Amino acid sequence: MPRVLERLPLDPSREEFRLLTILPDTKAQSIVRCTLKVESLGSAPPFQALSYVWGNASTKRDIIVNDTLFYVIPNVELILRQLRHSTERPVVWIDFICINQHDMSEKSYQIMLFSSIYAKANSVAAVLGYDGSKLKLLHSWHERYVQRKFTWESWYWLKLDIMSLFSKQAQNERMHGMRAACAAQVVIYVSRYWSRVWTFQEYYLAKDPPLLLLGGVQVDRLKCLDTGPLGEMLQKLINKQYSNDLDRMRDLPAQQQEMERLLNGDDLDQESSGLLDIMVRDGFDRKDITTMLFMTAYRQCKDVRDRVYGLYAFLPALRTTFRPDYNKPVELVMYQTLAYAVVYDSKVGILHLFKPRQDRFETTSLPSWVPDLSRTAFSAWERYYLLSSLYPPIIRPDNTEGQFIPKISIDALCLHVWGRPVGQCSSLFRFDTDILGVGRQILDVCCRTNSTWASVWKPKDVPQRFVKACLAHMGIRTYMDISTDDILHTLSEISNSFDRGRQGDMDIPSQSYESLMTALPHLYGRLVFLVKDSWGCGFGLDSNGIEDGDLIIVALGVDQPLALRQTLNMTADRDDDLMKHRFVGPIYLEGISKHDTLEDSPFLAHIHDLPLEQFHIV
Repeated sequence: MPRVLERLPLDPSREEFRLLTILPDTKAQSIVRCTLKVESLGSAPPFQALSYVWGNASTKRDIIVNDTLFYVIPNVELILRQLRHSTERPVVWIDFICINQHDMSEKSYQIMLFSSIYAKANSVAAVLGYDGSKLKLLHSWHERYVQRKFTWESWYWLKLDIMSLFSKQAQNERMHGMRAACAAQVVIYVSRYWSRVWTFQEYYLAKDPPLLLLGGVQVDRLKCLDTGPLGEMLQKLINKQYSNDLDRMRDLPAQQQEMERLLNGDDLDQESSGLLDIMVRDGFDRKDITTMLFMTAYRQCKDVRDRVYGLYAFLPALRTTFRPDYNKPVELVMYQTLAYAVVYDSKVGILHLFKPRQDRFETTSLPSWVPDLSRTAFSAWERYYLLSSLYPPIIRPDNTEGQFIPKISIDALCLHVWGRPVGQCSSLFRFDTDILGVGRQILDVCCRTNSTWASVWKPKDVPQRFVKACLAHMGIRTYMDISTDDILHTLSEISNSFDRGRQGDMDIPSQSYESLMTALPHLYGRLVFLVKDSWGCGFGLDSNGIEDGDLIIVALGVDQPLALRQTLNMTADRDDDLMKHRFVGPIYLEGISKHDTLEDSPFLAHIHDLPLEQFHIV
């Protein structure tokens, strides 16, 4: 434990926390000096709460706190250095220093105060990165072209506007500056900041919209969204500079390299969804644990328990029922979270948000329905564009009397859910683990449909539907703009080019090729299966270990079909007559998604008319 923190203990009964004051310095390279003081929430001075990503925690840097050497991670030292002023003394709350990271009891107690700390703060700064040069250009662009203000910063653009009338060099500098401003906007959206669990609550808890901090430059988030005609003007300049397409194509590699350089950085994550969070915040309404996990399932955390604890500030009832405790086993936190969602919120949607545990068939100490919160089932953008999401009426029927709500047994081991039994599955084939093999397997299904597929409903439509199924799990929508013929032609060209030994000699649409190069690896190792009942036959895809004879159901409140496996010699509610199942996992079943209709899919119409049954999962 750092000696500074030992001398500054916290009293939970007074809601105490620590605040850091950054001391002024005129020398940019001198060591950062600060003072740390204990305050209570009721009488704390004005302060700014800092929300940031820890980054590399294995490397340490020195700062001085209360005249004592204090080791911090590089990102913390950078933030403090960039906020340091020559005369002013900023007061901030930054968790790495203000919370004793070696004291699990203190961490648990401080988590209980997070919502109060961020609500009390005069402002919250979201630290998106550590290079502010591009953000300055975006900020000055907004002043010049959107706000129409004349400032020292906007003078940069006004000067270039005038000089560009006479100077080729000024035209090039203006275009480069506009590219950098565009890159700054993208950097904000794909910052690694948006991919962490803890930053979610920190960003949404602030009483006012947080300022965006990049390299010590603070800017209002709305200026990052409202950039006026920036992209349009940049494109016009490019078109004007290159009089014909040939000139533009010659310079395209250089343009691409420049944008890649502008968008390169360790603090970026292309899977982040900053644009969504910036736009959604104003309409954000604190929800139940299932909805909150849906909003953050793609985010990352080093400690799996933080996937839940990082949301506690929004969920006081859950926080009170199961207090944060880092000495608690991860498995217990996962179990308590789903059990709480069922008992208090009557929801089981968590079952499709995260992948099933790998030990769910081997261990009996934990029910098979408890998911693995460390493995999300989809990415940031897929949560909004999942093509495999189910047709709403079959999972959300009229339940006004509450007779179809999920429950947990008295012994807390058996999950009772309501749903419709679709049928038992039988495996067809497993996808290969290379692009060429997967492509040829898709061609085999679509171009050489055999008697196996003749039993599937509307067998003539199988090629188009199978291609859709191969893309639906990704959540991409590009297939809507690409015909099945284009995709099959692309796969055929790829296959033939390998046979000819000339992979570069392919006559294919670039959009189709790029989409498939992204999609096919997601199919590696997935099982293609049929599901049959007395009505007929459908098909689906699985990556969770489904076996012949497993039962497929559509459960109320779960946005994906579920596979269950019958289990013998298990009891639930002390009733040996109940048929019990183990949880295999979510699967994709073609023809029953929210993009299908009862008129177009007889399979969906059949499932829609099935009576509800109760299933007992242990």
